[in-house]
Amino acid sequence: MRPGRYSDDTGEEPMKPPAKPRPDFPLTPIGNGQWRKVVNGQAYYFGSWRDDPRGEAALKDWLARKDAIYAGLDHISRQLVPDPAELTVIELVRKYLKIRSADVEAGNLSPATFRDYTINLNDFCKHIGPTAKASGLKPQHFAAYRVRLDEKGTLGPHAIKRVIACIKAAFNYAMDEEWIKPVRFGRGFIAPDTSSEAIGQWCLRKGREDRTERILTRREIRKLLRHSKHEPRWRAMVLLMLNTGMNPAELARLKWKEIGFKAGRLRRRRWKTGIVQECYLWKRTRKALEALPHEHEDWVFIRKNGQPLVQQVSVKTEDDTAIAKVKNLNRVTRPFRDFAEAAGVKGITPYTLRRTARTVAANWPDDNAAKRMMGQRLTGRDHTYVKGKFPLARLHKISVTIYRRLFPKPTPPEVEVKKDDVKSNRPKGGKYPRAA
Repeated sequence: MRPGRYSDDTGEEPMKPPAKPRPDFPLTPIGNGQWRKVVNGQAYYFGSWRDDPRGEAALKDWLARKDAIYAGLDHISRQLVPDPAELTVIELVRKYLKIRSADVEAGNLSPATFRDYTINLNDFCKHIGPTAKASGLKPQHFAAYRVRLDEKGTLGPHAIKRVIACIKAAFNYAMDEEWIKPVRFGRGFIAPDTSSEAIGQWCLRKGREDRTERILTRREIRKLLRHSKHEPRWRAMVLLMLNTGMNPAELARLKWKEIGFKAGRLRRRRWKTGIVQECYLWKRTRKALEALPHEHEDWVFIRKNGQPLVQQVSVKTEDDTAIAKVKNLNRVTRPFRDFAEAAGVKGITPYTLRRTARTVAANWPDDNAAKRMMGQRLTGRDHTYVKGKFPLARLHKISVTIYRRLFPKPTPPEVEVKKDDVKSNRPKGGKYPRAA
């Protein structure tokens, strides 16, 4: 007999693939002598069925690799790496976080940003596998993690964009410093569009409430102020956010020395961007601030224990050489949401008030005054060359415009005029005299 394909050229009768141990067995014995499983058009093999005719070892191997195969991450830790000293993913993450920790201590990086790096990079490392070689990652591995972020269901486009930015920053830094060989992220690891239109479309497809266009109405503002009648701190916060567009962290860092009660000018530098913010405070806002107790010589808003409302606490490692993690303590956003719901205004955050102020300010033609009020970059080259205090008259005009739109003067009620009360110009007798 002519040597068969599976007879090892010995002239013996070739072996036929055995039948599956049971109908629902996930693997298939094929003619090349291997147990095989096809996933997404890709064939995976699990040993010889000659040595394992019942598929027990093959099934055990399949169950161990199943999740990685469906995630597109199989064989990462099996790749042959010519340099045994090449960094693994966990080693890359640790080195990068140590450098960023030094940036935080030097004041070059915000603790909140370091917190994002720590959470997102550790999650990526856990998903990929800490022993995987960083240089061995392929575009499909990053794409599989991107799919996992979508499947979580708890992250919106802005959050996913931050996660991708953190991971790319770490790998780009490692490639620039030649820690690892060049890695390609691929088209499947692109940050989502975060424009208002894209967010609205995303909410529509997910069946969620679209709050991108949400601003406060005059009635809702009256509800908030009416509910804060006996809570002076919330009253001052609401008026400040509508007057200046501050966010929660900026409210927590507001100092008394930054407020000019006599002229009504507020001048400060934003913590987030470093851009100068100037605005004219309404008399109503100044009155609410003056009603607050001066519990601290610097901070306007303070907790009962003397600590700021928003804190970022750094926790060091055991050897005290780097920052292990950062705790973000925010006692403005969630309490404000509870306060608003108690006032009968649902579905808002402090940023809703900031958007309301900027939306109303957009109706004023002086765009630079609106940007200076919000603490944003001035238009064009003005950001570079316009220095010193911004003209208070321009800030006053835009501030008054916002106030009149949010708090219009009530119109007097129309009085019904009876027909008998209207005096007629006709002469007695009902006839006009003839002209001479």
